[in-house]
Amino acid sequence: MNPSPLSAVIQSDVDEALQYLKREVIEPWAFFNSHGVDVPQADGRRVQISGTKYSGSAVDVFWSQLADEWIQKKGRELIESTRMKAIERQFPVHPALSACLGYINGMIQTICHRMADIDQSLRGEGFPNNVTRRDVSHKIEKNWKEISKYGQSEIQAYESADREAKEKMEKQKNEPNLVVEHRINEHGYKATSKVFPCPPDPPWYLRYWKRLVAIAVLVGGALTFLIANYSNMKEMWTDYNDYKKSEQGGGINSEAAPRSDTP
Repeated sequence: MNPSPLSAVIQSDVDEALQYLKREVIEPWAFFNSHGVDVPQADGRRVQISGTKYSGSAVDVFWSQLADEWIQKKGRELIESTRMKAIERQFPVHPALSACLGYINGMIQTICHRMADIDQSLRGEGFPNNVTRRDVSHKIEKNWKEISKYGQSEIQAYESADREAKEKMEKQKNEPNLVVEHRINEHGYKATSKVFPCPPDPPWYLRYWKRLVAIAVLVGGALTFLIANYSNMKEMWTDYNDYKKSEQGGGINSEAAPRSDTP
């Protein structure tokens, strides 16, 4: 599969989400033994613990659903924003979502390994090598499984709808008097096609009525001009004939009686 043109944009979005989680949710725990902790939860509440060492319930809170809920929330937001960006910019959705899932996988691993580092440092009280590092492979696998499942469902839904629309368009494209319209709704994966009957071709005189009207106006104007100036034109023609006859007869007789206009 070719890389998505949005890869750089997607990576930047994932990095931004990663930095937020590290800064607001994970890194404050590094100072737990001296300052306690006050961090937000994914549902808007806060975790506030102070006046105790990193042990017992504090360890349970650190490794509970706190980080998992944030990872799931940020992962879904990233997948949704990636899908919408691909649709808005008219890029293929599948490669974009696949790239997003790859970056999210890296984000999950970074967060879980950083949590293991902080946990080891807190339990060792400044001597992390004196305690065993916690295995986070299960936590990585669990979070990745949930995010991957959500992302793959989006990819499959989009591909299924797009395939159905293409098959329908393929069947309809050879049918006469049909116009096929292919649309993808704002969610990006529910593609539909609509068929509208083409109207029959109008008669030739309706297709060229503007030209016919222009010709009729010109002809009517010419006839009106001829009728209005018929008598003048007849008189001019008579004078012209008389002039030609006088030239043929040896010139104009200046003493000849003027021609009367009275019939």
